[in-house]
Amino acid sequence: MRIADPDQLSSVLARLDIAVVALDVDGTLLTSAHRITPRLVTAVASARAAGVSIVLASSRGPSVLRPILDGLGLAADVDSVASGGGYLGRRDTDGQFRAVARRPMAIQAARAFAAQVLTCGLAVNWFAGERWWATSRDAGVAYEIAAVGVEPELITADALLRDGPAPEKILVIAPPESPELLTPVRAALPPFAGQLSAVTSNPSYLEVTAAGVDKARALRQVLQN
Repeated sequence: MRIADPDQLSSVLARLDIAVVALDVDGTLLTSAHRITPRLVTAVASARAAGVSIVLASSRGPSVLRPILDGLGLAADVDSVASGGGYLGRRDTDGQFRAVARRPMAIQAARAFAAQVLTCGLAVNWFAGERWWATSRDAGVAYEIAAVGVEPELITADALLRDGPAPEKILVIAPPESPELLTPVRAALPPFAGQLSAVTSNPSYLEVTAAGVDKARALRQVLQN
């Protein structure tokens, strides 16, 4: 269904008896320039006015979702599925996330895979809870920073592999002009079958979570709560 006027949205949703709307972020909510349109903000406000709960469901980490929630006017009492379904959190009245459920990787598998990524010459982006660590600000990480408007915490590879908490997601980014740099990273995945699951979200992004983790499963938990 296409709603020509966002101002009509609340009455349409009321007629359809819709209680929850889950929204993907990249390629859905955001424009190709990674922006939120005023029309979308109006539509979200109309849905909320109709009593509809808005849930973001994204591969992005929680800290990277925060500016999007702000831009949509979703300051508090909002559920978000982040890190590809590995993190389910609720934004409280202070604007901070409170973890409702986490499905991190087994720490030994995460560390072993991250070590393989480092031997391929790419940075490891390590998402655990509300935090995002990166082992360097290489070309891929710089591209992600420009896209999301959030900076990771930089950490040495040794410190991450020794002290990093079990992550919900590891993100590996090749420079957009060199997606082939991910080929050896993918080749390192077979030994982790049954422990880790990997998705190529675009040609230069490889997103790794615990096996069995996905956004649909986390959304079902939102509906059950």
